[in-house]
Amino acid sequence: MLKVGAGKACINPTPDMYPIPSSFADFGVEPLLQRGIYDDMFCRAIIVDTGADRCMFLIYETINCPAAPGLRELAAEASGVPAENIIMAGTHNHSAAKDNHANGRNNSPAEIAFHEKYWEIEKSAGLEAIRQAVETMRPARAGYGEIDSWCNVNRDTETPFGYWVECRNMAGYSDKKLRTVKFVDEEGKLIAALLNYGMHNTCVHMMKDSDGLCKTSGNVSGIACRFVEDHYGNGAVAAWVSGAAGNQNPLFSHNLQYEYADGFTTSVPYPDGVGYQLMDYMGRWHGVDCVRGIDAITEYTDSASLKKAENRIFLPGQERKVAQTKHAMFRMGGNKLRTPEDKPELPELPEMVDGDPVPMDMKMLVLGDVAFLCVSGEPYSELGRDMIAASSFRKTMVLTHTFATSTGYILDKSSKDHKVFQAFATKVKPGCADDLIINNVKLLCGEICAE
Repeated sequence: MLKVGAGKACINPTPDMYPIPSSFADFGVEPLLQRGIYDDMFCRAIIVDTGADRCMFLIYETINCPAAPGLRELAAEASGVPAENIIMAGTHNHSAAKDNHANGRNNSPAEIAFHEKYWEIEKSAGLEAIRQAVETMRPARAGYGEIDSWCNVNRDTETPFGYWVECRNMAGYSDKKLRTVKFVDEEGKLIAALLNYGMHNTCVHMMKDSDGLCKTSGNVSGIACRFVEDHYGNGAVAAWVSGAAGNQNPLFSHNLQYEYADGFTTSVPYPDGVGYQLMDYMGRWHGVDCVRGIDAITEYTDSASLKKAENRIFLPGQERKVAQTKHAMFRMGGNKLRTPEDKPELPELPEMVDGDPVPMDMKMLVLGDVAFLCVSGEPYSELGRDMIAASSFRKTMVLTHTFATSTGYILDKSSKDHKVFQAFATKVKPGCADDLIINNVKLLCGEICAE
């Protein structure tokens, strides 16, 4: 008999910690420091007891898997879940507080002190969410379902002159599937839902609200999760994990691409406040889809086994011939409206050379007949599609941002010639990792099926 419990806790920095660095702006980048709270950010825990074993999903609304040292071990001790059975992830929230100074940049002592203080918030919130999950453990049934959510869009676009920019590519490939695992109690009330969808949380990326301030937020997925929780009430918890979203943005994201008659294009930010309103809109829209997906699940099981396998593979690497401290976004013409006399600023693409092999961690945890395929990088949506197709389990989710160290963007074979910023900001050689990753998916499946 399955038992399930769930909980959530806020991970906002305390008021005295603001202004704070964002995931994309260090201390010293004054206009882009976050100076207030737009809405709360959360950590959510879902614990599943199969009767023979336990697993846990511990999901943070952070940019990557939370950086707090020793968090997994603390979570294991507090929950009674073996550390290897914990799937921990960040939602890739671009509005989160920065929590990692191990990123190769020269962080100031003040920034390092901030990170260390924030780690304590991540730890205490995780323990509180786990405490709630343990206390609410009760007999449960589990169901799985998929529906389409039209909230994401491919973001790799080639201009008429052959340059690549980040904007809505309506004809580009997107996996629209919203994959959901639903847990209900004996009365049919929702205990928790694990939601999986391939989309960056990039609304209000380094943008200002109507009062001129950059603010922390749970972003699109955080708003969607709160929408679900408010809809069902009774302490229901909705945890969202990003799928293969290396080339996927929200349909309304953090900029507009303005086209000009001479064939050039510029990226134009929304006026202050507009981006936050669109983030709310996207979050509520996606939240409605999440509710539809949860309600569509009507078949359940009250028992499930738990199996797992994991390993590390090495992918072909690349590096810039001339090292740069920051990667250009390659948005032709800059980030502002042009006037007729403006001369377009064409991007200078860095020359890439072969680099050291890049380690990529992969883990598969199978609960009943649902497989959770965890990867340490940001695979393109096409690669996520192929990973699911290669799985031995029809019900497979690809979960990203699930390891402390990220492999970075992974461009699939069909996208290897896309000259977008991702192609120059990744250590993985574009188009060269597909076969290695797909073969490893099959290997993990084989290990689990052989148990």
